[in-house]
Amino acid sequence: MPFLSDEKERAKDKRLWAKYGITFRHFNEIGRRQNWECAICQIKLDPHPPQKGARDDAACVDHCHQTGKIRGLLCVRCNIGLGYFRDDPELLDAARWYAEQHAHDLSYVGLNS
Repeated sequence: MPFLSDEKERAKDKRLWAKYGITFRHFNEIGRRQNWECAICQIKLDPHPPQKGARDDAACVDHCHQTGKIRGLLCVRCNIGLGYFRDDPELLDAARWYAEQHAHDLSYVGLNS
């Protein structure tokens, strides 16, 4: 388990409980199960990033906004990206299709005619 001082551990425990209904111990258990890697992009996660300024490798608790169910830990970028797509699988599929269709297209719409 990553080490935190008793005071910092209690503070993190309080924040996790208030926001997600989990304890610091449960947070660490999820992290260990995922090998402290983002569940989407697999970058290594920092379980205790500095409080000032979000870093890409900060471990974010991902949860369903409708049910509150914890799904796992994500990096900041994946967590924000999923949120921007409103956790909607159809929007995510559409974005993937769009990116794949234009992955090798170096022209810019309107400038190549």
